[in-house]
Amino acid sequence: MPLSKLLLTKLQVINPALNTVPYTFTLLAHIAALQKGTKGANFEKLWDRITNFLGTYDPRQIRYLGAEFSHIIETTAAMALQSRQVR
Repeated sequence: MPLSKLLLTKLQVINPALNTVPYTFTLLAHIAALQKGTKGANFEKLWDRITNFLGTYDPRQIRYLGAEFSHIIETTAAMALQSRQVR
C-alpha cells in the first residue's frame, strides 16, 4: 500500500480528540509526504484532516507537542495562502 494511502487510512481511524499525540505525528508524516510531492498525496483530503484536527484536538495532550503543533499551524497558514483560502 502506498505511503499516502496508508497515512490517510490512519487519519481516518485515529480520533484526534481522544488520541491527539499519535494523530499529530501521523498528520505531520502526511504533511511531509505532500511537501515532497509523494504520488497520491491529496491536498483537499489533507486540508480537511488538518482543519478537523484544529477544531478537535485535546488541549491537555497538545501541550506536550509545542514544536509539532507550531509546524502544523505554520503549514496550515502556508497552505491557506497558497490556495487562497485566507479571508
